[in-house]
Amino acid sequence: MARRTVLLVLAVVIGLFGAGAVGLYVSKADSRAQAGQQQETVLVAKKLIKSGTAVDVAEKQGLFKPTTMATKDVPPDALSDATSIAKLQAVSDIYPGFPLVPAMFSQTNAATGELTIPDDKMAMSVQLTDPERVAGFVVPGSRVAIFVTFDVNASGTKDGQTEDVTQLLLQSVPVLAVGQESLRTETNGSGDSNASNSKDAVPVTVLTVAVSQDEAGKLAHGAQVGKLYFALLSPQSATHPANAPVSADSILKAK
Repeated sequence: MARRTVLLVLAVVIGLFGAGAVGLYVSKADSRAQAGQQQETVLVAKKLIKSGTAVDVAEKQGLFKPTTMATKDVPPDALSDATSIAKLQAVSDIYPGFPLVPAMFSQTNAATGELTIPDDKMAMSVQLTDPERVAGFVVPGSRVAIFVTFDVNASGTKDGQTEDVTQLLLQSVPVLAVGQESLRTETNGSGDSNASNSKDAVPVTVLTVAVSQDEAGKLAHGAQVGKLYFALLSPQSATHPANAPVSADSILKAK
């Protein structure tokens, strides 16, 4: 009888120890999961905010509200309150689910020709054709990654050989404005400069982005020595610092 009692007590102790160990493991797992999923509260569009809508009107109508999001999904300059944009208006349609950022708003409409630039940035414009600007889907308030394709041997150091490479130039840049579309003639040696009549004419749009001084230097040089491509980012898009340039050789070797 005494032996049974001892065995019973031992089984209870082992059970309690096991339950405690499981509980400790689950607690640590939850802590690790929470550490990897930090959250913050930012303003997010809940309904369509049409271009030209004043921020105070949008706020009264409940078109945007503070929302808790995973930190990894929040743009670097996302707004946590509407204080800094209280007297502004949307420069383009803002769709539900998008965090609000300063570049989405301006003091006046586009007809005035004025442009609101973030305090720590400068505005810079580049010309892009439709494929280079994501077929026209880039609008004011969009965020883009910018790539550049250029001839790495353009200096002529390899006996005139050419080797085009593509490199990520800027990770995430806000678009301030989209200019009017025009036509640019791709010359074919005929000397015909009449873009409206040329079958080789392509539509070109001027896009203005907000960049730092260092970014402006990279963008200017990239436009001078190569061809720029804009990649449209969503609130969940992930970009990483530039790795090795992509070339024909690296593509062929890729698994």
